Amino acid sequence: MSPFGVATPAGQPYKAAPSNYSGTETVSSYDSDVVDWVLVSLRTNISDANSVVYKSAALLRKTGTVTLVSACPLLNPSQSYSVVVEHRSHIGAASHQPIAIVANKITYDFTLQQSYIPINVPSSGQQKVGSVYCLFAGDCSKASFSEINANDATIWRTDNGKFPRYQLTDFNLDGNINANDDTIWRRNNGKFSGITF
Repeated sequence: MSPFGVATPAGQPYKAAPSNYSGTETVSSYDSDVVDWVLVSLRTNISDANSVVYKSAALLRKTGTVTLVSACPLLNPSQSYSVVVEHRSHIGAASHQPIAIVANKITYDFTLQQSYIPINVPSSGQQKVGSVYCLFAGDCSKASFSEINANDATIWRTDNGKFPRYQLTDFNLDGNINANDDTIWRRNNGKFSGITF
């Protein structure tokens, strides 16, 4: 690591506002294919952020696979759940429909189809890159109604030129805050989610 760098924290990064997630998930060292942390939650009602029955920080890998660090609790096997994923500098997304428990597992692939978009709300959902759906990058200001706007650009300007750092404004996750991140913000400015987080 560069002598100018700040080490990526071992624990999950969602303790501060607005996530205020108090989970103690941590790792002693990262596998080489881990790129960041995400927050994964299950809701009984996608429109109600208070209907969460499970939430955990998890590791995001280069393939897009998410690995839980802690065990999932026992859930009602007859209930279907909306799967929600949040990232520290991207707009979150929710499964396009509630997902049933099959063989004691809930499995959902956000890359295969557009995420949940409320009816009559002109929200952005996910970005399609080729045949893969991705989260929109550029949301580092993190209001409960997730959107990419001038607040994110203001924060980016403060961090521009920092390297190698684990910062909210590193929209492309390369460890450097520079014009490449600003380009992503400009492309995605105005995108927003139709659900609250």
